[in-house]
Amino acid sequence: GLRESALDEQCWKSFEMFPPPLQDMVVQAVKASLPMKTEKKLLSDHFAHLAVNEESIYNLEASWPDEEAVPTQASWEAFSDSQYHELLRQLLVNSRNAEEKVLQLLSEEAPGTKASPSLLHVHLATQEARCGRSAEVISLLHAAAACGLSRLCARFIAEGLDVNERTGHQHFSPLHLAASNGNVRAT
Repeated sequence: GLRESALDEQCWKSFEMFPPPLQDMVVQAVKASLPMKTEKKLLSDHFAHLAVNEESIYNLEASWPDEEAVPTQASWEAFSDSQYHELLRQLLVNSRNAEEKVLQLLSEEAPGTKASPSLLHVHLATQEARCGRSAEVISLLHAAAACGLSRLCARFIAEGLDVNERTGHQHFSPLHLAASNGNVRAT
């Protein structure tokens, strides 16, 4: 666990307001997290981003959305400026060090704000591009699983991304990628 002095007072106040099941989720996320910075301010920011991510998962699971209609298929490039692409870029470029940046990006555009298409919308709209068997075009879930970022996997699954989707030349699922990289928590 974290010592009380490790985080600022606002983090603890926010945590105390969560219902017990959400508090448990946050505790598990903190245990699984790989914070790169240990300064109080940076650790508090990381904790806040984890808490927002866990709250999003909690809320998404509590009110599972209706099936989103499959949007018209679009090229991968059609969504090049979307949050989906930015998150994927962070996961692919930074690999295991991506957790902090991806959590920050996700918390900055929390559910309910629709400045860009939802992760599920972009995921569904680019399904044909990802299934075109290019190893370069994978889903966020595939990338997070390959990096072993289990709480991000949980978030993307809660958002509605398909856990059974197979991609690349070898038709890997997210589970295949997690297991082949030895990422037990992500399985």
